[in-house]
Amino acid sequence: MRILALGGAGAMGAAAVRAAVALPGGRAGTGYTVGDPEPVTLSRSLAPTGNAACLMVVTRGTVAFLDGLRRDLDRGRLDNESAASLLTGPPLGRALTAGVRAAGFRGPASLPPFFAVATGRRDGRPLTVLARPAGDPPRLLADMALATGVPLALGLAQVLDGTARRPGVHPPEAVIDAARFFRDLEQYSPGVVVEEAAARWGRPRRPRWRADRRASTARRR
Repeated sequence: MRILALGGAGAMGAAAVRAAVALPGGRAGTGYTVGDPEPVTLSRSLAPTGNAACLMVVTRGTVAFLDGLRRDLDRGRLDNESAASLLTGPPLGRALTAGVRAAGFRGPASLPPFFAVATGRRDGRPLTVLARPAGDPPRLLADMALATGVPLALGLAQVLDGTARRPGVHPPEAVIDAARFFRDLEQYSPGVVVEEAAARWGRPRRPRWRADRRASTARRR
C-alpha cells in the first residue's frame, strides 16, 4: 500500500495542504489536510510504504471562512477562544468576505462526504480501493459531535465487554473488532461500499498534494 487518505469533516490546521484526489467510480475533487492523528497511527498499524493523510471534505465557502480565521490567529488578531466563538456564530462581515474569497479555493466536487482510499498493488497489478458510505448519512453529517461520539461509544463498548482488552495504549484499528464495529454502526449509517479500480498508466494514481499559498508555517497548536 502506497497512499492512504481519509476524508471527512474536520478542522483545518494552521498549514493547510490542498490535495486533488481521483477516486474509483469517476469521483474527483479537492480536500484539505487536517491535523488528525490517523496518519501517525495508521503508519504503525498498517505500515503503508508511501504517504498518509487526513483530508477535510468541505465547501469552498467554508474553507475560505476557516482560512480567514487561521490568518487572523497567525497574526495575533484572534485567540483560540475568540476564534471558536466565531465558528458558532459567524458575523455577517466575515461571512461576506468568505463568500468573495471562496472563488480562490477549490471544492470537493464529487468526492464522498466520508471515505477512505488506498493505492497499491495486488498480485503485482496497480490498484486503487475506495471505501465509502452506501449513501449520505444525514444523521452523522448534521452533527460533528454525533459523528465523533457514536464511533467512540461503539469502540468503548468493545472495551467494556472485553472484546478489546489488550493491555497498553493502542490506536483503535489495532484492537477493535472491525467487523462488529461496522455492524453496530449500521443503525447510524446506510452501510459501507467498497469499490476497486485499476490504476492508470501502469501505476497507482497518487493524490496531488499542493501546499496552499495562503497557509502559514505556524505549527498547529
